Amino acid sequence: MRSSLFAAVVVQLLTAAVPGIPAGTADEARLLEMVNNDRVHHALDPLEAEPQASEVARRHAFEMMEANRIYHDSPVNGTVEKRLARVSFFFSKAGENVAEGFDLQMIHAALMDSPNHRRNILDPDYTHAGIGIAAVGGAIFVTEVFITKIPQQDPEVLTAALFERLDVHRENHRLPTLRRDSSLCGESARLAASMLVRDSKDPGEVQLVPQRGSLRICSFVGPEPAWDVIEGQSLKNWESAGAGVVQGRTTKWPHGANWYVVIFRGK
Repeated sequence: MRSSLFAAVVVQLLTAAVPGIPAGTADEARLLEMVNNDRVHHALDPLEAEPQASEVARRHAFEMMEANRIYHDSPVNGTVEKRLARVSFFFSKAGENVAEGFDLQMIHAALMDSPNHRRNILDPDYTHAGIGIAAVGGAIFVTEVFITKIPQQDPEVLTAALFERLDVHRENHRLPTLRRDSSLCGESARLAASMLVRDSKDPGEVQLVPQRGSLRICSFVGPEPAWDVIEGQSLKNWESAGAGVVQGRTTKWPHGANWYVVIFRGK
């Protein structure tokens, strides 16, 4: 007798379209509601539906239905990373549950009873989910995709948010806010763009010659900067700062990431 569950995996992924496969169903919405009810019960934020992730999940559910078995690595479309190769959004983390059964409520209960599947459902990092369901002859095939999205924002908005956090951190330590230096901001943005083009965490050489004092460069790649490092650095004897952020995909970061550069100028 075929097992009703397959092992959960936590993976990083990307998406595909679903030609010829029906759009979302009431059962998919119902299953997401079950997931969110359990998350809320455990004091977690509910997951938002992600249409592109749902397309990928739905395609995989229909493929499993046609194969009459459940699996994560598709013999047709490869690993989940390859199945999710064309999403337009950025994300830092994702996971997948697959299951088969004859009753949606029982399937969800079985997933919650399985430690690995339950871990995906109740992971506090996840922000969005895509649910795919295919049914034939009473059998239900389910794919759940969980995603932690990286918000796609204007670089100026990301830069402003970074400065706001640094301002609050310095104020909490009774220090004056750092003066925004337009030349340092321009150089930070150039270095961040260079990091993206070179697919590197190394910001490279600074072309800006300080008028006085010294410069300190902090660079990071990921959904957000290493706040412990940058906030710690901000408490030193600096008088001004500049910051630059760009977003994009590279070979090393196929799901998208932020490239941050912050330059502090000393007295």
